[in-house]
Amino acid sequence: MFFSFITFLYFSFSTHPSTFFSLYTSSPSTLNFLLLFFLLLFLLLCFVRMHYCLLESSVSSLAISATSCSPSPSPPPPPPPHPPPPYPSPPLHPPHCPRHRSCSLDHT
Repeated sequence: MFFSFITFLYFSFSTHPSTFFSLYTSSPSTLNFLLLFFLLLFLLLCFVRMHYCLLESSVSSLAISATSCSPSPSPPPPPPPHPPPPYPSPPLHPPHCPRHRSCSLDHT
């Protein structure tokens, strides 16, 4: 805002220097007042923004939603993948031999 006012003054001086000088010579206190007013307004806006950002960063620990002043919270980590299904366990005892075949396994 302040810089746009300075740019306006610069272009008004470069395009119409006589108008600018006549304005300044006719009422220098008015021009000085405007410059001072916009400078103070700019400083006040900077101070309010800085104070607001500091206030937001100190209150963000109380679970108030974050704004552009404080960094955005990181997304929660993805849930861990489900464990694979367990494989079937091997049989504890060997299978019994069929009755009609001869069996060489030692059964106890």
